[in-house]
Amino acid sequence: MKMSKADSRGHYDLMSVCEKYFPVDTSFADAEVMLLAAGTHPVKSGDTIWVPDYNHRLPVDSLDRNDLGSGFVLSKSLISNALFGITFRPKTVNATNKKIGRIMSCGVITTSI
Repeated sequence: MKMSKADSRGHYDLMSVCEKYFPVDTSFADAEVMLLAAGTHPVKSGDTIWVPDYNHRLPVDSLDRNDLGSGFVLSKSLISNALFGITFRPKTVNATNKKIGRIMSCGVITTSI
């Protein structure tokens, strides 16, 4: 696990751990079950845990625009919090049964006052 810290923010890189639990070709349905079991809550506007996680300035036909993210709060207080987040890139763009092609980021972000 690597950590970088700038001011009151820290980022703990968990890519090596996440690659073990979410290997390439894992279905998004299976990944959703694992993330729900870990503590992820569905997005309020729907029943899914997935949110688009891409740079909105990318061209519409960019493969990066299919990235999906999810995460959950690990701890929260008045002076600090810790959030787990993961971003996946689907293996194919138009597949109906989407599978993980790559993990783009995985880690814990901490902030404190």
